Amino acid sequence: MPGPIVVRFTMTKAEYLAAVRQHLLRSKTILLTSAFFLLWMGLPFLTYISCLGLGTLHSFSAAEFVWPAVGLSMLVLLWGWSPSASYRKMNPALRDQEQEYRFTEAGAEIRTGISEAKLEWRVWTRFKETPQFFMLFPNSAVVQILPKRAFASPDDLASFRMMLRSRIPAR
Repeated sequence: MPGPIVVRFTMTKAEYLAAVRQHLLRSKTILLTSAFFLLWMGLPFLTYISCLGLGTLHSFSAAEFVWPAVGLSMLVLLWGWSPSASYRKMNPALRDQEQEYRFTEAGAEIRTGISEAKLEWRVWTRFKETPQFFMLFPNSAVVQILPKRAFASPDDLASFRMMLRSRIPAR
């Protein structure tokens, strides 16, 4: 590799929320919970449609829509409020600072406004590429997010992708 790949950015709120939602999509528990609430919300409607297919009419009471409303509320809480709350809880001194990642053959040097770290490649156990981000995972509970917009050039982006593939298992 000719030189280091430097990624410099300040994460926007929209990017942070999108990355958290992408991270939630990795969780089987979250996906199963969401599917359960979607099914729960849809049961009255499925009942209505199946009754129409049988040629009968089913009259609905307001009580039959209470549980779908609870399910909808839980989905809004999970996918809407929860990522926003985690953004608000982050330390603004860290959240609003420029971050710089310098990737080399040996690993990465990370600098923020309040800290510096030097990491070897073996720190990361896996990575994921999305249309907007690279997500690097040192463990299952922590993710480091690199917006693709932060790469200096398309060549740096392609070189970084190749570097990740050669050093970290993708999942």
